Amino acid sequence: AAPVIETPVYRRENGLWEHQKYFVKRVFDAHRQLGGARFLLADMVGLGKTLQLAMSGLLIALYGTGPVLVVAPKTLLWQWQDEMHRLLAMPSAVWTGTHWVDEHGIEHPVSGPAGIKTCPRRVGLVSQGLITNKSDVISHLLQLSYECVIIDEAHRARRKNLGPRHQGEKPDPNNLLAFLHGIAARTKSLLLASATPVQLDPIEAWDLLSVLAVGTEHVLGNAWSRWRHPADALDMAMQRCVLTSDDHDFWDWLRNPLPFGSEGRDFEIIRRSLRLPPECAVATGSDWERLGNPDKSRLRRLARDFAPQHNPFIRHIVRRTRDYLETALDPETGEPYLKPVRVELFGERDEEAIPLPLYLQDAYKHAEEFCQLIASRTKGAGFLKTLLLRRVGSTMYAGRKTAENMLGPQPGLSDDEDNDGEPLDAQTFRTLTAAERDQLRAFSESLAANQDRDPKCGVVLDLLLHQGWIDDGCIIFSQYYDSILWLAEQLARDLPEAHSIGF
Repeated sequence: AAPVIETPVYRRENGLWEHQKYFVKRVFDAHRQLGGARFLLADMVGLGKTLQLAMSGLLIALYGTGPVLVVAPKTLLWQWQDEMHRLLAMPSAVWTGTHWVDEHGIEHPVSGPAGIKTCPRRVGLVSQGLITNKSDVISHLLQLSYECVIIDEAHRARRKNLGPRHQGEKPDPNNLLAFLHGIAARTKSLLLASATPVQLDPIEAWDLLSVLAVGTEHVLGNAWSRWRHPADALDMAMQRCVLTSDDHDFWDWLRNPLPFGSEGRDFEIIRRSLRLPPECAVATGSDWERLGNPDKSRLRRLARDFAPQHNPFIRHIVRRTRDYLETALDPETGEPYLKPVRVELFGERDEEAIPLPLYLQDAYKHAEEFCQLIASRTKGAGFLKTLLLRRVGSTMYAGRKTAENMLGPQPGLSDDEDNDGEPLDAQTFRTLTAAERDQLRAFSESLAANQDRDPKCGVVLDLLLHQGWIDDGCIIFSQYYDSILWLAEQLARDLPEAHSIGF
């Protein structure tokens, strides 16, 4: 407790929320008692995942001797470093691709990609983009052994063969998922984080559990576990199948892995009867015969609630919602775990939506036609369409910049362009056909011709000036740095001189 209460978040702030303390304690207990913690933190946005993960990493680093690796999207690396330094007084260094930068902004030169192995701090932060783009540093990262590895935005690690047509197929991992399987074998504790671990198919959750299960039997059991088969595991966890009345069938699901004693008094008694310590994850099939009749009756009573309450998904995926934390009462205080924050949301009703102007409809049409042309000759067109529409939906400026990057002398996607999937080969953009270039150029020109009429900018100005938001102060967020920089420049031009932008 001493390292925690001495951190700035306790000395200068209000400490951790109860749900944050719960996760940190659970991680640290598993690291100490089981030889490693394996969890997916799936709290909703705004519940402090970064601080929970960083505090867990701090305690693990102080307890052990190995390095801690944090892999996050490039746009979040400096936020990670800032929160660790400001809230936890936790030293760290960010890998820029050519050198390390510590928490004081001091650069530490290295020689070549192998320099990533000589981090000047126990905690190193590395861009996820280096992994998705198969950078040379991957082989060097996989040569080290770690005390803990933390992966932010872990939902980006997924199989390529998703969808109904691929049911039952062996997973074809994207670059990030393949890397996670490799790094999981090199670390004691592995923590994944994503507010949206399932985006398209429940099998994505199983894929992340299979990463957590590398090198340990505590997550999905041993190699003969029925939980190692994704279709069967998902059917059981989602109650799409029911347990038979056969004791041995139920025991086969329950014992491998056997729930921890902390999951309930019944499991504690069963483990004691079998003399299985906490670090032992699997009971044998013949252990059923070693149980007395009272223990067998106890397990039969558990069968009804086993699938929804005691499966590996529940055990290793920690997910809390703001609604739950604001309504559920802490038994120790009688108060909600989180004090409710009541806000009035604008733009939620259909009539409050920003109409799509004709010139943007024209740009969208060119984007869709461009992606249809690309789809006829390469994979990844679905991601490309999502990216183009997401970028132009952020600001017209961001959409135009993306198109210009694809058409430029060194075509590709910039670091600011959020890539949730496998990157398209740069060769795809270097070999655009004439028809593809025409559609992309028409998309860009349509946006450039109407850039000063971005509908979002108009709404922001109306809220600030005509609805009085500027008098109380206002924070404007965007997913993309170039969008927010462009908007700031527009506001600096259009707002009265008495109002400033920034701090």
